[in-house]
Amino acid sequence: VIAMNVISLLKKACFDNGVELRVLRGTYTHDRNQLVHFTACSPEYNSCIKMFDTMTVERDEKTGTDFLYMPDNLKCSDIYQEVENLLQAHSLKQVDVVIHHGYFKHMLPFGIPEPSGTLDFDKFKRFYTGCVLNGHVHTPSIYHNVVSIGSFDRIAYGEEEPKGFYIVTRKDDKYTFEFVENKSANPFWTVNLKEFGDNSEQAFKYFAEEWVPKLEKVSFEKS
Repeated sequence: VIAMNVISLLKKACFDNGVELRVLRGTYTHDRNQLVHFTACSPEYNSCIKMFDTMTVERDEKTGTDFLYMPDNLKCSDIYQEVENLLQAHSLKQVDVVIHHGYFKHMLPFGIPEPSGTLDFDKFKRFYTGCVLNGHVHTPSIYHNVVSIGSFDRIAYGEEEPKGFYIVTRKDDKYTFEFVENKSANPFWTVNLKEFGDNSEQAFKYFAEEWVPKLEKVSFEKS
């Protein structure tokens, strides 16, 4: 119910402010068919929204921008050939912006086998002129012009980096990216007590002096 209320509020905000809302399917095992809520909720605002669960090209005539939408779990034996075929079908060699959900090689931790559909930046960059806005990886990063959006909040341990979102600005066909931090993101802190060894008294003292005040502050702010 909460998610549906958020979707309704988002759609209304976009509708009232003349913003085009685009929704891309993520990992199927996570999303299933939940994207239907974006059209089922508050249908009176559906004129501003489109959903993409297949690889699709869209042209925004207002801004003269060509978008390529690439959802996760695409069943392609050669993803690069499929992209090229789709662009040719639209009489395009490149698009301006790619909206992608999944992995690029540079996003994978060392030693992790490549999931199916993982993209190689050097092979893929020929298909666009502007940038890639990438979802799936929860850590924000910029690699050349591939922007990993990350997540707005922390949902797991190990995600201690800043959370938030990016504002993407295009001026004279140049793209700039401004990260806006969510200062209210849930804190996930790792406290390293190894330096104290077996001296539990010193470890407890350190924790009480350095960390309890932080925890109390966050607890107070969240209440």
